[in-house]
Amino acid sequence: MEQSFFGLRAAIQSIDTTAIEVLSSRESLRLSQLRVQAGVGVQREVVNNQRDLTQAELKYARAINSYNTNLAQLQRRTGLDALIACNAVSLREPSRNLIKNRFRLSPRR
Repeated sequence: MEQSFFGLRAAIQSIDTTAIEVLSSRESLRLSQLRVQAGVGVQREVVNNQRDLTQAELKYARAINSYNTNLAQLQRRTGLDALIACNAVSLREPSRNLIKNRFRLSPRR
């Protein structure tokens, strides 16, 4: 049970970190596309940033999967149903809001 709880806490931190990484990768891709359009960048940079964004999105999905897996294990081991599953958050909001709105273990309302 302890392992599931600490795995859950680690997954929460991973979700925060990877969500910010996705936002950062999206911005890097946008800027590299603008540089190519302006004629001062190279297409290779865009391709690299697309790859980085894809990897960041995969890490984010894995973090959510890890959270939900640990949550299910904790629920099974404790018999509690009052823990909230984590769904994907909108990655359109600024990263400072992601940091403020951390995922928490709380009862369903």
